[in-house]
Amino acid sequence: MSDDHPNWTGELVLDLRNARDWSVGDAEISIRRDTVIVRHQGRGLATLDRDWFRNWLTQTEPEPYVVDDVVWTAQLGSTFITAGTAAFRVTPESLANLVAVI
Repeated sequence: MSDDHPNWTGELVLDLRNARDWSVGDAEISIRRDTVIVRHQGRGLATLDRDWFRNWLTQTEPEPYVVDDVVWTAQLGSTFITAGTAAFRVTPESLANLVAVI
């Protein structure tokens, strides 16, 4: 991704799935100029550095990214977000939308 791409700001919704691939709600993502705010069920979970998160999303096998109450992981071609003890898979469509605007 080019360095001039991160001009988009706004709201994005990520479809979250459980281990049985059932929808378990959404993560609300607020993309700001320098930060990305993650909320789930109306609760603020984390404020990520946008540049750092963009870099993490584009790595082939990144280390877990832990910020505040959220852990982002990638394994076996899937991306997961964990809040507390609950881990959710981010759907490929939602992930593609996030990568496109981040």
